[in-house]
Amino acid sequence: MKPTQMLKILPALAVALFLAAGEVPEAQAQGAPECGCAALRNVKNRLCTVRAAQREYQRIAASFLANEKAGGKPVFLDTENWGNIKTCLQDAVNQATDKDAQNASGDTDRKCNIVVRTANPDLPNSKCIEAVVRRHEEHHRAECLKREEDKWWKAWSEDIPATSVINTFFGGSAVDYMAEERTAYFQEEMELTETLRRLLKTCKEADKVLTVSDDGIVPGKKKGEKYHLNPSVDPCPAAPKTYGKCPY
Repeated sequence: MKPTQMLKILPALAVALFLAAGEVPEAQAQGAPECGCAALRNVKNRLCTVRAAQREYQRIAASFLANEKAGGKPVFLDTENWGNIKTCLQDAVNQATDKDAQNASGDTDRKCNIVVRTANPDLPNSKCIEAVVRRHEEHHRAECLKREEDKWWKAWSEDIPATSVINTFFGGSAVDYMAEERTAYFQEEMELTETLRRLLKTCKEADKVLTVSDDGIVPGKKKGEKYHLNPSVDPCPAAPKTYGKCPY
């Protein structure tokens, strides 16, 4: 497929991929069984950062689609725009982060191996959040294995960079990459939402009241303030977008 042909289907493809985020496996939609009442704060924090990540990927993808339409060809993912996208994502996530909550991060390497690590070494590890992040990475692993299986056929039949055979992560468009990420985050959101509902229903009231340890730790809250982890009355804080080093 030539770049001009691919461009014609990119908007529809992007929409389809973003809509595919709604197709969440039933097992994940039931929530994270590893998470107990002690993980309430971590679950709420992860949920808020996941929502922020989805919004940011959607915002940047719209910008890329506009550039593709103006330029008449798709924008392939490369080390430069991938790094820029990650910078933007981190900026958005930081604004939604409760720094008193433990989080985790994950990676799926070019050989489709998964690594999950804790985010804050000064806080107790959270097996709950690590399990959620691992399931996020399992989505990427499945996509990675598909790319590896199809790489020689794609290199022969499509107009893609030759380097994509060496590292299939950079074999597709930037929009496709962001759609894959948003799908993985959407699966997390569904799982974490069900988990939070379960914990808010079953945990004691004392488990739902948190105290802010310092100014700036919880967006919109000051040191010593208390708040309830109830998504119906305490939604994720909406900090104004400050783009920082994000070029998009």
